[in-house]
Amino acid sequence: RYLTKPDMLGRFRKLWEPFWNQAVDGYRKGEFTGDHKFVLALGWASISATTPTTTGIGTEMLQKELRSLLPIMARDHPPPENMRLEDVIIEVDPDFAKAMATRLLPRLAWRFYAQPWSLLSNSTAEPFLTSDNPSAMFGQDNHTSTTARTLPLSPDLCVSTVMDFSLAVPTDFNLTDLTTRACGKTTAETATLEQARFVNSLIVKHAGDLVFSSRADADVAKLVAALRKYGVQLDHTAMSLEATKGVLHIARTGIGAIEEKGSRHPSGTPD
Repeated sequence: RYLTKPDMLGRFRKLWEPFWNQAVDGYRKGEFTGDHKFVLALGWASISATTPTTTGIGTEMLQKELRSLLPIMARDHPPPENMRLEDVIIEVDPDFAKAMATRLLPRLAWRFYAQPWSLLSNSTAEPFLTSDNPSAMFGQDNHTSTTARTLPLSPDLCVSTVMDFSLAVPTDFNLTDLTTRACGKTTAETATLEQARFVNSLIVKHAGDLVFSSRADADVAKLVAALRKYGVQLDHTAMSLEATKGVLHIARTGIGAIEEKGSRHPSGTPD
């Protein structure tokens, strides 16, 4: 209800979901065509921005941003004497946060499409896992490095990219911009066991409630048990700008210990 077209997210998904398996199979065969990357970029954008985890992070960020504005609003519109600003309850509809992310999907897809990718082919004894929030980030905990993202495409394939935010997304953006731009190069390499384990640890840490494995494996169960306490967290800082009566927001996400909301099993079945 927050979108001009309520089915906008469904329309976007129709651009890539029916062609996903074909694109993955193409990449598996070493066919790094623009069409295949186009489909995967659309899917990667959708998977990155509209999962329950990212919707929750977006909702929390909007709540924190609104709360940081309360002191500024109170200067011109003081609250009743018996009311404290810290007692004000701010509720943001998660659907609103999801709608905001949905509007950004074409631009995010363009960014994924234009960037160079590394394709890891995994033939180790530990296939790639996936989850209900499989677009995992790494490197963001080091302020001197650029955030990288990785996405398992299948148990034997995974793509990674370093996010280059210097890429200028067109201001007046539409589907034509996606279909006429040259895609970034894809290079292939064979994953080592260490790399496969690194990707799988990221996937488990980023999962909300569900971790999926292509096979029953005691080692996967142990990995989930060891990392289940970790999850995606929002780090938000608000600094008041007195001269402009504004607020500077600095927001980033990272992995940290979270309150346990439910058990995770390698089969993907929550308690």
